[in-house]
Amino acid sequence: WLAARGFDIIEPPRVHIEGGDVAMLPAGRGALLGWGMRSTQRAAGVLEAFLSAPVTPLELCDPYLYHLDTALTVLSDGTALVCLEAFTPESLRMLERAEGIQQVIPIAREDALAFGLNLVEVGNTVIVGARVPRVEAVLRGLGRRPVSVRLDQFHLAGGSAACLVARVHTLPPLSARRFREEQEQDVAQPLSA
Repeated sequence: WLAARGFDIIEPPRVHIEGGDVAMLPAGRGALLGWGMRSTQRAAGVLEAFLSAPVTPLELCDPYLYHLDTALTVLSDGTALVCLEAFTPESLRMLERAEGIQQVIPIAREDALAFGLNLVEVGNTVIVGARVPRVEAVLRGLGRRPVSVRLDQFHLAGGSAACLVARVHTLPPLSARRFREEQEQDVAQPLSA
């Protein structure tokens, strides 16, 4: 029905990508993909084809920090606040080399577990879904104004401020045919990593 009306139909790729595992980089420089807990490593190629931009896959290794948005946040100036323990050493090296990342600031695992990195940046204001004084101090040191909002009930479901918004990103036009062709090459590949 949709194809008959001129819509391009794209079959879902045979990989797992969860929204909480994708972080867009500033100025359209690409994205980061957390993989290992919920998303698969092969999802990086699918995402790269979809975005027409580089995607850096980062392996998550802490089962309590199961989504990228619980272990890392990238601010609009390219500053990455990161729970180092959540990533493999190789992934941390890849993060430091990712285009668009200006600096990496370590954040304590305790603060990441309290959803201190699952935040929303709106201009100079940063909405944090919990009282995380050390993260707030880092944000103030970066010239941001942190605002803590109690989101305890959302924490029980495993999310916080970043999980409560739908971010809109400007993306380059996607050629459905090109995307479909690239995905057909992957059909024979197994779903795991």
